[in-house]
Amino acid sequence: MFRVFHEVLRDYADIPEKPKRIVSLYPSITESLVEIGISEELVAVSSHCHLYVKGLKQRSVSSATEVNYKRLEEAKPDLVLTTTGIQREIAIELHSKGFRVFPIPVAWSLYGIIANVLLIGALVGRERAAQALGQRLASELEASRVQLKHEQRPRIYLELWPDKYSTTMGSLSFINDLVYAAGGCNIFFEKALAYFTADFGDVAAANPNLMFLIFGTRREMKETDIPSLIAKRGWEGVEALEKGKIVVGLEGDLPVTHSGPSAIKNVLLLSQKLREFGVLAE
Repeated sequence: MFRVFHEVLRDYADIPEKPKRIVSLYPSITESLVEIGISEELVAVSSHCHLYVKGLKQRSVSSATEVNYKRLEEAKPDLVLTTTGIQREIAIELHSKGFRVFPIPVAWSLYGIIANVLLIGALVGRERAAQALGQRLASELEASRVQLKHEQRPRIYLELWPDKYSTTMGSLSFINDLVYAAGGCNIFFEKALAYFTADFGDVAAANPNLMFLIFGTRREMKETDIPSLIAKRGWEGVEALEKGKIVVGLEGDLPVTHSGPSAIKNVLLLSQKLREFGVLAE
């Protein structure tokens, strides 16, 4: 057993040297564990993990924000891994109840995703596998990165869950870095925030070349009247909309919110979208 001080917990986290029963409550952590060869040791996950990591057979013991403590106790974990951000309070509560928990920081850049792979590998005793995965991801990132001068990049507005939360992102989100690596520039590139609801007048003033409206479910997307949404927000004169350059899609098809190892592949996926709409300079 070794002890590591964690700022979120405001206390020391007790970490087994070779954990044998690991619970992961966040998809990016679960995917990282699977990628570095943790399978038998992974005994439970969150319900959201099944959406992003295919083939999982482990039982769900939580949602993104709530833990089923009966199920968690039945899993008998010797280590529980959470993220910070929306799971900050979960981590603190788990720690207070005596579970060995370690919150993995929210990545604010693509390199942060790679750093988290190395951290997770160190926590579970798979340093070599994590280093190999990290090196591969770094190589893939550099190979897929679009090299353009800042002024040549198309202006991109990306909004998540328009029907519910209307969330966009600033420079403290890895999605901002993802857009830049793909060849675009988030219209809030210089706003030192992670996730927030934009002033729709600011969006119109930025006059994006391409807009993304990403929904969580197909039903939510079908039930949203996009023309009425645009009119209500006063976006009629925006260049992207005048030229029909708007992507209305599902998070499952364009998983830009996922911060696991497979997020590196989204650089190519997003670049392809920019090229399809003719906004990315060749």
